[in-house]
Amino acid sequence: MAPGERVRGVAVGRAAGDLDIEVHLCALYADSLVLPELAARVRSAVRQSVEGSGPGLLRRIDVAFDDLRVEEG
Repeated sequence: MAPGERVRGVAVGRAAGDLDIEVHLCALYADSLVLPELAARVRSAVRQSVEGSGPGLLRRIDVAFDDLRVEEG
């Protein structure tokens, strides 16, 4: 990704009445960053939000890291 370029964000689709959610993120690199753990936390937060609002059964939550930023200096 080029500096200042935007990521897609969130896409929601339906398949046979069930929800498929796709979340696109940029992450800031840190020594303690473990991408699979961050993805699991995002999935958990999305699941709690969606299941609490009752729009349908949640079939899939995909998390994509579109960019990994590194602070300089």
